Amino acid sequence: MAITDNIIIANRQLATQIDGSATSAALNNYKSSFITAGATISVACNSTAGLPYLVMVFLPEETGSCSMTINGVTISDTSIGNTQNIAYGGGKYLTYTGSSSTTSISITGLSGKKVSKILVANYLQLQYNVPYGFSAGFDDLSNTERSQAGDIIVTNAPKFKVLNVSMTNISQTDKLKLFNILKECGKSTPLFISIRPTAEQEQKQMYSIYGYIDSAAPITADNILLYSTSVSINEF
Repeated sequence: MAITDNIIIANRQLATQIDGSATSAALNNYKSSFITAGATISVACNSTAGLPYLVMVFLPEETGSCSMTINGVTISDTSIGNTQNIAYGGGKYLTYTGSSSTTSISITGLSGKKVSKILVANYLQLQYNVPYGFSAGFDDLSNTERSQAGDIIVTNAPKFKVLNVSMTNISQTDKLKLFNILKECGKSTPLFISIRPTAEQEQKQMYSIYGYIDSAAPITADNILLYSTSVSINEF
């Protein structure tokens, strides 16, 4: 059984400058910056060409309610967040979608927030959505060992989200577009995936991720009309 709001996948960075500083089109190497309440980040980008596009803003230390205005539209999230920053499992995504042709994006902080990643990209939204069975988990690089005295000694290390999704019923129209995205990204370029882009906030946050492909199965022809694959993404 498939869910109702179709998965979206965005990868090719269109932003060229953020507040006048060049950004890497391949890696989106935007450094963390604190936006004071009412301040605006100006993003210059290559034309969105009148195609559907997505703006993704990642707040690495956000744990509670947050709001921003993107191109004049207020985007809010009040879902319960992790009490840690991104390196220890926290952080939130705010996303905005548009369809007009534009070469500039404005992002205004409605309260003081630290912004780590900004992605402006055209996106693919699959014609048929994914079946249930997708999962969001985490990997913890910490180590534990027991001392001779019997105590457990923990060496703390980063935690990060892992998203796993099988995409079945991929249409003839979508298969080459999806293949090109996966091939272009490989394991070295990040992409953004949201499995529940229009769901309630908790679902949307849990099943969204910006990160690197850990594994991707070949796109398989299940029959003459439909194709399938599966991917696993590690948060950056």
